[in-house]
Amino acid sequence: MKIRSVIRQDLELGLGEPLSHLRAGEEVELEHWQLRVLRRHGLAEPLQPMGPAAVKRFQLSEARQAGLQPLPPDFYLLVAEEMEHLRREGREGELRRVVEDFLELRLGKLVRFSLFPSQAKGITPEEKVLLRELGEKVEEWRGWMMKRLKVGGDEGRALQELAGSPADLQKP
Repeated sequence: MKIRSVIRQDLELGLGEPLSHLRAGEEVELEHWQLRVLRRHGLAEPLQPMGPAAVKRFQLSEARQAGLQPLPPDFYLLVAEEMEHLRREGREGELRRVVEDFLELRLGKLVRFSLFPSQAKGITPEEKVLLRELGEKVEEWRGWMMKRLKVGGDEGRALQELAGSPADLQKP
């Protein structure tokens, strides 16, 4: 997936393609790895960096919706790249806090949707992995509990065995 980027100074590139002459201010689409290398040398920047303000906008939008807000498919990759860039400059603190808040909000919704994954719209590839893993764990737990509680048989006795003696509601 390519990232819209802006070139910061004139340069000639041959990144797996014929030699390209790029001018300062020119907008181009670069592969993630190309942008990472050029950005490290101050030669290019993402057109729309996924900094604290951008993540905060996604967080505010996410907070206003009951469902999952659709994210760009490369959202987490863009955030990670921005974090790496800011870390090299010693300025990652604000982005880290905003991302932690966003992930906390998003994770709560993802956990709910793990029970009904077909209803989870607008999720990223990373979130699909999480939903699949959570769904498998929920099904594993459900099967274990059904076996443990002997659901389908004498449920009352199995539950009583787990809980101990039945509570006497007449006693204070």
